[in-house]
Amino acid sequence: GSKTVAYSTRATAAGGMLAVARADDPLTYDAGTTEFDPSFTDLPMTDSGGAVAETVITGTSTIPGYENLFTLTYGVLGALSSLSDVYIDFESNPLLGLNDASIDSQILSHLSLSGNDVSLDAPVDFSYTLTSDTSYDVNLTINSIVSGVPEPSSALLFGVGGLILFGARRFQFWKRS
Repeated sequence: GSKTVAYSTRATAAGGMLAVARADDPLTYDAGTTEFDPSFTDLPMTDSGGAVAETVITGTSTIPGYENLFTLTYGVLGALSSLSDVYIDFESNPLLGLNDASIDSQILSHLSLSGNDVSLDAPVDFSYTLTSDTSYDVNLTINSIVSGVPEPSSALLFGVGGLILFGARRFQFWKRS
């Protein structure tokens, strides 16, 4: 028989510093046909202080030929001042029969900007069906990263390194006395 499984996702990237976040949600299904109805309910983005903030949501399975179900990549390219600073890319396994351009368009049409924050003002839904003769796993993985934050200068690094070495030598000296 067929059963319907719905799931939604909310992912966010931290702002202003180098940050990485990862979440996995593996589920096991019995042999047969399962209908999936994913819903992107919120894709929050915040101005990350000029850094590149990106989130990648990936749906995978253990069914041969359906290992990669879909990938949604979205983010902010530096400072966030308008929706044109946001990028969205949805790609699905061609065997699912999804219209990737339509899903991209739906997401873009539901984005709203309030100050330095972007969010979805309505859920974006799509559906697909998986059939397998054996049990299988489906996994939703969310990876968020903020990168491109200016690195400290070399002089600062040498200065901090010198303080650490000096402190270690002073500690050694005190230890002998």
